[in-house]
Amino acid sequence: MRNRLLAAFGTLSLLFAFASCDQLQDELSSEQLKDQKSGIGSVSASSTTYYYDGSENDSVKGKEAHLVLDLSQIADATDAAVKYTLEYSIGSDSDKVEYSSAGSLAGTLSDSKTKYYINLAPAINLIDGTGEPAYGDIAYTFILSGLTNASGNDYNGRSFPSFSKTVKFAPLYTTDSLEFSSKSLPVGSEIKIPLNGEISEVAETVTATVTSGSVTADFTAKVSSDGKAIVLTSKNDLSGEEFTADFTITGIKPVGAKEEYSHTFSGVKFIPTNVTLDGVLDEDLWSASYVATSADSYSAANTYQNIKKVSVVDDGLNLYVAVEFAETPGGNKTNIQLSFDTGADNGSTSDDGAWMTPATTTTFSNGTLDFKAYENIAWVADNATNQRELSNLSASGVCGPEWNSVANCYTNDSKIIEYSIKLTELGVSSSDKVKLFVSISQYEYTSENTETLLDCVPASAASVTDSGQSVAVDFSKALEYTIQ
Repeated sequence: MRNRLLAAFGTLSLLFAFASCDQLQDELSSEQLKDQKSGIGSVSASSTTYYYDGSENDSVKGKEAHLVLDLSQIADATDAAVKYTLEYSIGSDSDKVEYSSAGSLAGTLSDSKTKYYINLAPAINLIDGTGEPAYGDIAYTFILSGLTNASGNDYNGRSFPSFSKTVKFAPLYTTDSLEFSSKSLPVGSEIKIPLNGEISEVAETVTATVTSGSVTADFTAKVSSDGKAIVLTSKNDLSGEEFTADFTITGIKPVGAKEEYSHTFSGVKFIPTNVTLDGVLDEDLWSASYVATSADSYSAANTYQNIKKVSVVDDGLNLYVAVEFAETPGGNKTNIQLSFDTGADNGSTSDDGAWMTPATTTTFSNGTLDFKAYENIAWVADNATNQRELSNLSASGVCGPEWNSVANCYTNDSKIIEYSIKLTELGVSSSDKVKLFVSISQYEYTSENTETLLDCVPASAASVTDSGQSVAVDFSKALEYTIQ
């Protein structure tokens, strides 16, 4: 019996040893496979959006455009091949037409043989400034094959795995209409030119040509810490100066693009703003003869929701709105809205819904709702098209951050909220007239969800019914202001 047990134990030991060897072999094979893949080489893309050298409405048709692919090993591209499929659409949702084409284009291997450049010409030539198709509706899918290892290692001559990606397109520059405040712009001051995409390099030297004003403008350029802006540093004290200049910046290198861009930002305006958003109207600008005010209030039951007066003024760069309450404003689920008729007459004649609206049902006559700024005293929600929610008005005592060029300020003991909106954001300039209706309302969670008007200025512009849940606004009676 003892011999049988010993024999059985020996057999089990051998089986365990064989199993352990098999497992070790599998582990070694897995590690070897990883080493093999690494040794042969692989392809990767640092960006799958190509940020082209232009703004939204620019034509880049005919410009060189190549996406950069990174190779983990030195490669040979003798047998490389690139096949692509180009897809885009033209028209609106109701009459949209889809297009698709396919073909092949030779790419290019870099001198270091560690990068490969994909030619994007078929797609970039569609961006001709007409908006047909829109850049966001273009998709360029490519497949790269045939690269071989040329590093001289153990895998020399072996083929890289094929690589496929879909490339989207967007303008690098957010706008060509740039405006900055020069109220305080001493030597060493920085201003930022925002970008849609990330850049890795920019030439330090900037050519600044002053086109109006009697100043000498000298700036240097660098990349912002997040790569999403070009930072210009002033070498002169330009505080209080009003001028316009063209800036030519070179060596702009978007991440994922082969090309370096050179771009001129024309007509950049520098205007000394005259208002500090601090909840105190102590600047001379608020005493100007052209300030528009209205104390025509609907008068809310609660004094902290009672608007006493609204004032409007501009400094050539921003429109400022001061909303003064009977006491420090507050209230749970309380919303404030600034509804503008800018004269564009392409806006809406209603603003319905129980969220960030003057009332559950709101209509506009003798004008259209062309721009709306809004905020909730307790919450901060997402921005929406042509609607800019302002910063949270919790009693932090800190002026709010800028949200899409709309900023505000509210402090613990202030009865006044100051708003600043760029004139370019409103789409207005000197001599244009804007009409403003200011309202404060309260949202209620019910089975139907309601928004009830609490107060408004001018009250004479509003016809209020249904216990404040319906408001008809007549823009011909709204607070009117002429841009200076």
